[in-house]
Amino acid sequence: MKNFKNNFKSPRERLLEEIRKRVPVEPDSEDENNQSISDTSTSFENISQVESCSELTNLDETHSTWKCIVIVLSTVVSLLCLGLLVWLTLYITGWRKSTPISKLPFWNSEVGYWVDVFAFKDSNGDLVGDLNGFLSEVNYIKGVIGSGFVILGPITKGFYSNPHNMIGLVEDYEELDEAVGTINDFRHLLRRFHEKDLKVVLTFDFNSVSIDHKWIKEDRIKPKLFDNSLKNKISRYGKSPSVDIYSQKYYSVFGSPSVDLDLTDINTQNAIFDVVHYWMREGIDGILLDNAAYFVEQEERQETQKKVFSCPQAEETYTYGSVKFVEKVRQEIDKWMETSGKKVLLGVNAGDTWCDLTGRPDPMLIFREVADVIIIREFLPNRGCKENFPTTKNLTCKYHSYQDAYKQKLGLTVSTSSFPSRKDVLSLAASLLLPGIPIIYYGAELGMASLNRGRRPEKLYPQGKSYHNEDLFDYGSILSHQPMPWDTSGQRFSGAINDSSFKDYVKKNIKSEVVENVVGRQCEQTVYDLVQRLINLRQNSTFKSGTMEELSSFKDYEKYYYGVFVRRAAGFPTFVIVLLRYTPSNFVLNFRYICSSVSVRLVYPSIPNLPANNELRCPEIHIVNRTLSNQIIVLQCN
Repeated sequence: MKNFKNNFKSPRERLLEEIRKRVPVEPDSEDENNQSISDTSTSFENISQVESCSELTNLDETHSTWKCIVIVLSTVVSLLCLGLLVWLTLYITGWRKSTPISKLPFWNSEVGYWVDVFAFKDSNGDLVGDLNGFLSEVNYIKGVIGSGFVILGPITKGFYSNPHNMIGLVEDYEELDEAVGTINDFRHLLRRFHEKDLKVVLTFDFNSVSIDHKWIKEDRIKPKLFDNSLKNKISRYGKSPSVDIYSQKYYSVFGSPSVDLDLTDINTQNAIFDVVHYWMREGIDGILLDNAAYFVEQEERQETQKKVFSCPQAEETYTYGSVKFVEKVRQEIDKWMETSGKKVLLGVNAGDTWCDLTGRPDPMLIFREVADVIIIREFLPNRGCKENFPTTKNLTCKYHSYQDAYKQKLGLTVSTSSFPSRKDVLSLAASLLLPGIPIIYYGAELGMASLNRGRRPEKLYPQGKSYHNEDLFDYGSILSHQPMPWDTSGQRFSGAINDSSFKDYVKKNIKSEVVENVVGRQCEQTVYDLVQRLINLRQNSTFKSGTMEELSSFKDYEKYYYGVFVRRAAGFPTFVIVLLRYTPSNFVLNFRYICSSVSVRLVYPSIPNLPANNELRCPEIHIVNRTLSNQIIVLQCN
């Protein structure tokens, strides 16, 4: 019991007890004893004060250290708990909705604007667009359209200025076409665009070059040989698939005067890589590879000389040989990014194939592992067919079949440099609202539709030229290269226009509004206004990186030619998108199981009983008979 009690003595008490044991006391007399005891006690006290000081100081220091540790840990835990509480409060109250998502590459966070520079705006009076004219409209592209990057069609030497009365040829990949401007003009444009936070992507067609190309003349590379047999050959325009150069026959998909490059040849590849590095050193932000469908054709293909009315099978043109070539370009770009620290986009476009997708997924997905952006034809007229108008009942039926991981690489557009637009506002809306990379081909924001085949400006660009060897009345790729309709007089396109030629062109060829009539005008019924509102909606993070779900509960209404889908992203608003081709009878769309209430964000064309920016307590929409009226409705869950 004694030992047990001793365990509870303080360090000072134990020290005093130990000293008493060590100091002897002789009791000679009672007084002496008392005095001795008194002196001893005093001595004990003095000793205790001296000898216990060091130990007690050490003990106090040890206790102080632990006290500090405990205090620090308690403070940290308290701050963490407080921070967590604040974060949860802000998250619940919606703070997260206004914060930016994780950093995305520019092509995944912005809307692209695709331009034929020769057709956009003339600055020197030759009635052909150029770099300085393009630069003069940078505020329209950035401020009015709201684009974050531009894709420039081919601008290198020979594309327009050549002796063969056609566009699309290349004579030198490292020089600019004389009609478009100088390298200093390009550098100035690049600097100004970057100041406006606009990225610049250049287009290159490495499938074929002009027979007048520098590489041919200098014997730097050998084009693809023609083996005097039509077996395993494709003729895109029904011309002879061979071309004579210095008494030797070479292969040509597009026919003379272009010749195909052998993209499996090491010397040719190295020459192309030099081009890629040249333009990356100039400061471009990306490269779009055009006519990728023809890069490396299948070796054992059974095709012969045919027009497009007999399309080659997908496996005969979209080959892994082409993928291998693009992969090597990818590797060169990756080397540059590693040393420069700059993100550079690599995109691919099938090019002028004519063949539609019929019922299959777009075979361009073969490039999904090596390209950042894949231009797909889901929303082109009739999925890439130039003969008929769209007839697909469910507008997005094939798009839904693509894996979610690939959708963020899909370049969504309603027209390309080979496929002119036909003013389909549902396709336009889908390209801006679905997961992917929305790209507006110039003029599409106005509803520009080149419906009149056989007509092309003779005085204006392209001044009567054809696209390669195409027959204008059969194919119409040249209709993707017509002057931008800034105004009806044509003065904003070129100050050299002093007659009615541009006015006649606008009236007979493109069937659309002109920029001067729609910019600044408060009219919700124009395609231009629709595009602006869709681009504003897309600034919400839900559309940039969120998921998409097709609402199967509305399948019964497929006969109305429409699609209904939901866009979601954690911590951000949920949106419901309704696309109707026509509504032959009245019916009700109920979204109660998705949202308790909704706000109407967009209605095009307007519906009297469904005003935009209005909250609906009951999440129902009553659709009345609107035969042959394309309808777009975007709702936001509250």
